[in-house]
Amino acid sequence: MAMKGLAKLLCPEKTGVLRLIASVSKAATVNSTRSTPFGSVEEKRCHRLQKDVLNRQMSFVSPSKILFSISFLLFCSLQALEWAPIPLDEPGHEWMERAAEEEFYSFRKTGISSGLLERTWDCCQRSGVKFDRFRVINSEVYGPEGKMRRLLEAIVRHYPLPDIDFIYCRGDALFSYISKRSLNFEHAPILVSAKKKEADREILFADWYYDIDNLKATTKDWNVCIELLQSEGHRWPWSEKIDKVVWRGNASDGKYSGTELQSYPRGAIVYHSKRYPDLVDAGFVLWKSKDPKKFQGLLADSMSIIEQTQFKYQIIVDGKTCTYPGTQWRLYSGCLSFMQKSDNEMWFFRELVPYEHYVPVENNMSDLTAKIWWARENDDRAEEIALNAQDFAKTHLMPQHILLYCYRILLKYASLQRFQPKGSRR
Repeated sequence: MAMKGLAKLLCPEKTGVLRLIASVSKAATVNSTRSTPFGSVEEKRCHRLQKDVLNRQMSFVSPSKILFSISFLLFCSLQALEWAPIPLDEPGHEWMERAAEEEFYSFRKTGISSGLLERTWDCCQRSGVKFDRFRVINSEVYGPEGKMRRLLEAIVRHYPLPDIDFIYCRGDALFSYISKRSLNFEHAPILVSAKKKEADREILFADWYYDIDNLKATTKDWNVCIELLQSEGHRWPWSEKIDKVVWRGNASDGKYSGTELQSYPRGAIVYHSKRYPDLVDAGFVLWKSKDPKKFQGLLADSMSIIEQTQFKYQIIVDGKTCTYPGTQWRLYSGCLSFMQKSDNEMWFFRELVPYEHYVPVENNMSDLTAKIWWARENDDRAEEIALNAQDFAKTHLMPQHILLYCYRILLKYASLQRFQPKGSRR
């Protein structure tokens, strides 16, 4: 549940409840001594929640939900990820440098000129509001406020970064916002959350949902998923998990009309759930349609991340592009992940190994049931893969790894930059 959404569970007339929420938030902030290397995240989060609770119009639902809201507030206030930035000379992270080399391969000879960057930026501005421009000058970050700026500020606090000037796509996929017609030249690097594998001028970076400080903590944020799984993810040991695939999500991978369910991968999963209910528990949780009757039977009650971990098998499937943090939390969950074969990729995908960290399934889900039967018949192997994936998440996907990877990308960018960003010292 989103912390911001807690306000919706409370009633403005219940002033006693509001005072209780505010006092709990204040107490949790004062009493908590845990902090991250980037300051007291608890104080920022509690202050943000107090503001939401006290200022938003709220509707009363039930006392039980109010109590749950208080419990969740305490959880979010008292929990903090304890981690520290990785030293640059620490072994075991060489893959990040290799990844940076591969990402910028197309720029190895030409570099990045000021003219190319400006031409690309002009094109991005004409295409909508999905792009941000950031500069780092003398270790000061300039650019729009928000998650990405906070990440950059964390990077320059802990790593030496040369002056740089770059473009970031603040959306799910660059190809969704710029047509080939409008970006039909060899443009400057654009940092993205995910991309098509053949997109050699797009550079994989942290996704636009990620908030290193958790100032607006929701279950769309990977840090919150980590906290939840560390606290509650062990509730169902492997032997007690249900040996079925579970999936809940949106119909974001196609234009559904109600007659072509199997034409899109997510719809195919829901179709399998209807045809093979003993193998798959899947359904859409959000569907925007002018004729909702067409989709009766395809919707399902939402399930929290923790509720989904009572199932042995998860499935990683694209929406508009890769799912994040859906990919990360499934790998970290201790469940076996079936991963769709896809042309889309995120920054860590090249390090994932099939049948070591996940079980691959065809893009159209045509072999999903066969793979489920394989997992059931090879339970020990399935558990081993699930644990390998969890170890991978611990050693590749934690905040300190994201910070170091993004630094390596920016450092490589700076080495190819053929100009001095405006305002910086030579």
